[in-house]
Amino acid sequence: MSVGALRSSAAKPDIADLLARARAIGKPSRSSRIRWQWRKKGEFRRKRFNRVLDWAEDQQLIAAHEIEGITYLRLSRANTGDEGEAPEN
Repeated sequence: MSVGALRSSAAKPDIADLLARARAIGKPSRSSRIRWQWRKKGEFRRKRFNRVLDWAEDQQLIAAHEIEGITYLRLSRANTGDEGEAPEN
């Protein structure tokens, strides 16, 4: 084998070697970073939804009812003191 052949094979590492080195270093792969980002986004959205849900219940803008084991949310009006009357515009 010539010196030039050794240099060319050393200069072009195999993709499997590169991936093994990246994993050994601890750098996450692109797919695991994307899964992590989606997991974080979902967690953020779920927390935000629950905060808004709690606020809306406190403001009496929604009501929760359970029928046959299924929880339903419905829009409601905040009590203004006049039962059955629509608020004036």
